[in-house]
Amino acid sequence: MSLKYFCTIILCLMFSLFPVILLAGDGDSESMQNGKDEMLLASKENEEQLLYAYYGNDATVITSTRYLKPVSQVAENMSVVTADMIKQMNAHTVAEALNVITGVQVDERLVFSNYSAAGIQGTGFGYVRILIDGVTLNNLTSNGYLLGNLPVQYIERIEIIKGPASSSWGSSLGGVINIVTKSGAPNNKISGMLSSSYGERGSGDYRGEAGGQVSKLNYYVSGTYLGSNGFTPYSALTNSTFYTKEKLDLTDKVNIVYTLGYTNIERGNGYYAILGNIYGNSGLHDLFTTLTLNASLTDQLSLSIGGRYINIYEDDIYYRKGRTSDTLYQDQLDDEHSKGATVTLTWRPEGHTITLGSDYDDGKATNLSVMGGDKTLTKTAFFVNDTVSLIKNVYITPGLRFDEISANGNFLSPSLGIAYN
Repeated sequence: MSLKYFCTIILCLMFSLFPVILLAGDGDSESMQNGKDEMLLASKENEEQLLYAYYGNDATVITSTRYLKPVSQVAENMSVVTADMIKQMNAHTVAEALNVITGVQVDERLVFSNYSAAGIQGTGFGYVRILIDGVTLNNLTSNGYLLGNLPVQYIERIEIIKGPASSSWGSSLGGVINIVTKSGAPNNKISGMLSSSYGERGSGDYRGEAGGQVSKLNYYVSGTYLGSNGFTPYSALTNSTFYTKEKLDLTDKVNIVYTLGYTNIERGNGYYAILGNIYGNSGLHDLFTTLTLNASLTDQLSLSIGGRYINIYEDDIYYRKGRTSDTLYQDQLDDEHSKGATVTLTWRPEGHTITLGSDYDDGKATNLSVMGGDKTLTKTAFFVNDTVSLIKNVYITPGLRFDEISANGNFLSPSLGIAYN
């Protein structure tokens, strides 16, 4: 046995026996009990410090029940990636940020993982619901979304539920990835940032943001450019993204929030010799926008009414490389338009937080490929959930959702969770 391993074993034994030696050093049972209490208190404080260090000072999440609640009340298997964590890992896209999360499988492809989707706990990407500002990004054609399309600069945090969350969001067998975006600095403050980074093969990440508050208007604006010549054949990338969020306080209890995000991407989809010398490239235009009215009706009752619109236009062209000239192999164009609305009522009587709401979405996709054709999808849903805290440190969260989908029929999604601190 080497000296290195011998010292490691001795240190482990010392640390494991230290609490026993400390308690056994005094025969007084009261001292022993005090020591145990102090150890338990220290352990609790350490756990709380770790929780707040990981999730941020507010330690609140919205994905599990569609209203802000302390993460300690969440029964689901959940992880959170904060803006500070994203900065520390030097991630450029959401795909890169999620690749470090246990239970999330990112199919990393091409520079900045720009051609990557994600599964959760072994499920395919089509079973994971991707949300940003309450907008579902999953397309109608494959029910997936490439997370490498999304830069990280305007992200406040990413909340990931691992496992079914259908009672809150509808079809999401694998889980939910919910992107919560930044807001401007409050209290009439103004802030801004410019940054750039550069690497091999012309790879660069250029970012800028500005935000603040003027009177009753809170604003945030962000722009990002990702570019690279690529590290493999036919993998060059240009990704230009713009995002803005404005919140206008109409009164002390009523506000309107407007968001808009736009992405323009040109990329090479790679070279596939094993498929017969196939290479491809694609162009993507991705637009989403929301308008939401939030009102505090009473101290216990609040209402949110929001509308949304999304357009995804993507043209994937593949060629077969020949000896003298290249021939067109496949041209697949997807043009999707979807609009929807959500109404949510939150009631907080003593010992309960009840959320009752409805979702409506109407989408149409035009697909010009070999398997082309139009596809329409209409979804209507009603959901209700509660967080019951009648017993100290015990939180029970029953939930129920009913979905009526034009393509799949109806389905009911019940859930029940219990969290104990």
